[in-house]
This record gives sequence, C-alpha cells and structure tokens, in this order.
Amino acid sequence: MLEVKKILIVEDDSNAAETLCDFLESYGVDSVTIEDGNAFDSTFSSEFDAAILDINIGGSADGFELLAKIKQSPFPVFTIIATARDIQENREKSISLGADYFFGKPIDLEELTRVLGLHRNEGGKNE
Repeated sequence: MLEVKKILIVEDDSNAAETLCDFLESYGVDSVTIEDGNAFDSTFSSEFDAAILDINIGGSADGFELLAKIKQSPFPVFTIIATARDIQENREKSISLGADYFFGKPIDLEELTRVLGLHRNEGGKNE
C-alpha cells in the first residue's frame, strides 16, 4: 500500500500549488513545490514518495520530461500527471510514459486522497 509522507508538486499556477499544499498538509503530508523544470534536478531526491506534475510548465523541461526523469531514477516515486489541456490525449500519453495516475484539472481532491491512500487520524496526520 502506498504511504505518502512527502510529495513533490511541480505546478506553475501558484494558487493551485498552494491549494494542493494546504490540502496535503491537512493529512500530515509534507510537500515541496517548484514552478518549472529548472529547479527539478536540484530538488528531486529519494525523500519523495510521490510527485504531481503539471504538463505545461516553463523552464528546461515539461511535465512529460520530468516524468521520464523520475521513472529513470532509482527511486520508487508514485507519479501523477495533471493538466487542463487536451485531457484525453494527455491521459493516454501520460499512462503510456509510465505515469501511475492522471488528473484533468482542477484536481478532484477527494479522488486524490483515495489515489494516495490518505487518511486522517485524530491528530490530523496521515495514518
């Protein structure tokens, strides 16, 4: 079973990133946000259990390229692709490239809890 303690969020929309971070924090999940592909190499490490990647980001790599980097790494990171554009086409491409899950935007937060296996205990932390 997936146990998510720390997640990397690659999202260029600061409001969407903040919403995700606040939501995940309410489940005791630590999150780190970067807004483009430039900071990925210096941020990504074995400490992440999962990553949510927006496809259409700026910088040196898009979400698909970051997905490939994660899948080529030795770290077992659960990967989620999210986008608001060309949802069916990007869903198929994401899964074919090895994404573990795909969301059209806006991300359904209730479904995200199910996908990540998040549960709140009495202390507000992820069980």
